Amino acid sequence: MLITVPPSCIPPHSLAALPVSPASEQISWTASSTNPTNGYIWEIRSFGDGGSGAAGLEATGTTAAGVTTATVTGLTGGTTYYAWVRADCGGGDQSIWDGPVAFITVCDPATVPFFQNFDATVEPDMPACVIIQDENQATSWKPFFGGSPAASSDPVSIRYEWNATTPADDWFFVQGLTLTGGKTYTLSFKYKASDGPDYIENLEVKYGTAPNAAAMTTGTLFTKTGIESNIDSPFETASVSFTPSVTGVYYLGFHAFSDADQAFLYIDDIAVESCATPTDVKAYSTTPTSAEVHFTSAGSNFVIEYGPSGFAPGIGATAGNGTVITSATSPVIITGLTADTEYDIYVRQNCDGGTEFSLNAMTTVRTLCEATNLPYLVDFEDANTPDVPSCTSTFDVNGNSGTFWNDGTGGQWEVFDSQLGDPTFISGSKSLLYVFDPVKTDRPADDWFFTRGLNLTAGQSYRLKFYYKGAFGPDFFEKLEVKYGTSASPATMTSGDLFMDDNILTNLDSDFDSVRVDFTPTSTGAYYIGFHAFSDANQGIIILEDISVRVTPLVDAGIPAIKETLPTCPTPNFVMTPKVVNYNLTPLNLATYPITVTASITGAATTTLTATVNTGTLAPGDTLQVPLPAFTFNAGLHNIAFKVTNPNDSENAN
Repeated sequence: MLITVPPSCIPPHSLAALPVSPASEQISWTASSTNPTNGYIWEIRSFGDGGSGAAGLEATGTTAAGVTTATVTGLTGGTTYYAWVRADCGGGDQSIWDGPVAFITVCDPATVPFFQNFDATVEPDMPACVIIQDENQATSWKPFFGGSPAASSDPVSIRYEWNATTPADDWFFVQGLTLTGGKTYTLSFKYKASDGPDYIENLEVKYGTAPNAAAMTTGTLFTKTGIESNIDSPFETASVSFTPSVTGVYYLGFHAFSDADQAFLYIDDIAVESCATPTDVKAYSTTPTSAEVHFTSAGSNFVIEYGPSGFAPGIGATAGNGTVITSATSPVIITGLTADTEYDIYVRQNCDGGTEFSLNAMTTVRTLCEATNLPYLVDFEDANTPDVPSCTSTFDVNGNSGTFWNDGTGGQWEVFDSQLGDPTFISGSKSLLYVFDPVKTDRPADDWFFTRGLNLTAGQSYRLKFYYKGAFGPDFFEKLEVKYGTSASPATMTSGDLFMDDNILTNLDSDFDSVRVDFTPTSTGAYYIGFHAFSDANQGIIILEDISVRVTPLVDAGIPAIKETLPTCPTPNFVMTPKVVNYNLTPLNLATYPITVTASITGAATTTLTATVNTGTLAPGDTLQVPLPAFTFNAGLHNIAFKVTNPNDSENAN
């Protein structure tokens, strides 16, 4: 134990710094217990200890007795400083220095449009130009580097980190913005909670003339209590317009005020603009060398910049490394692209005749493959679930809430694997599904799936074949139509109507319906076949399988069954009678196109039984029973394969 005489002048304590502007900082401290008669002396330094001399001393000053705050001016924005303070008890009696307390002055103000997505933050640093204020000295806001699904734009977001016993009372402030009095601006940002609905969060956004809670008095922009989303939920988008009355520098403050012992609250993609960025930007490749760009905006002057995936776009009127075109409306057609190539596309609005521009809104598109020759088959087995197979495409006219495969939402075509079992496919283990939108239940189906482009010849007849059914009929019914045209776009599906069923009542336990339809284009070229789901809102699922296109065959016959029930062996002189069906859409003249029916037997015996039919006519869909020569089945296991053939049947051995 060491007993000493206490100093005659006790130092102050709990020194703190509060940002005011890029050039100023408010410092405060708790008074000395000796009530110094001459007040306090403070220093702001870039290096060195308090009282160590002129080197590193950036500012110094005094306060009168009882005054425990000071506003430091003449600083530089975005710079690190160190604050020191000591008591002056008079007569040369001064305390030791309390400090240092490091602080970074706020950055110089930015102009609008402004965007902060935190992605430039390097772990473990705080985001540049973001100020944190923890009002109750517990947990606070920190950058989160885990990426999706905790970031709206990968890889970084900012989140409030909960405390088990202390409620949230924590602010972060983005860089100051120079705003014009009387001008309307729009704030937008993405947010979600991590563990709702078991743990809920509260958030408000205010703005004011300094980046601290006490200065957030100009207006409240957003308030939401009871945020019940979770980490797997999509981010919610907040958008609010505001109009400052006076020109100046303003700071936006995001305030978490959740109860104690809740969870995390994520914020990302903060934007402030007065020239609104186009929304709902989507691009569709409609031919191998073109794309349609769709977006929503009330404006009438837009810059569209496109280039190879990963290129750096421009801002405002200045182009980046892409190709720039302009347009007054949506959609915009981009031509001269390379087939089967991924492009990034940026859209920004031009306001006030080029004096002001919005932020960029970005989408990505892969151009279609070159058209292919027949025969053509897409059975979805090579698809990377939930994406459609390469060289095919979709066109979502009215939006969706996500994918059924990834997050249980829907509103679009997607490939589905065999988790529902055999009822969902004909061959393999994958099929194409249109799934209703369970989030936006008033959204009807208006969704297209397009085959690859097919090289077709004028005057030649072609056959489209596919299988389909609903999933939840008859309680929910579906609607499907099939058309074809010269590009993979709903607007060009004008070459012909191929099929429609507006009352699909089948379900998962039903057999697939088989469709065969012949069509003849009037011009030679590349054509796309479009499958259009147009079910009412809040229905169910349409399943598509094994889409094929080939030249219409002169003969299309098959054997679905035989007349007899196979015997128990041994049985002598047994006659088997295959049932031959004319699957063609025209009568089959057997004198012109004779058919050969065979039964190949292996196992306990090996032989081939054959019968030829060369007279008569078989109508479309009709069945002809063709008896084969008698055969003696000895004891043992026999394997029998039946087939019907003709040189003009391109699907021989049905």
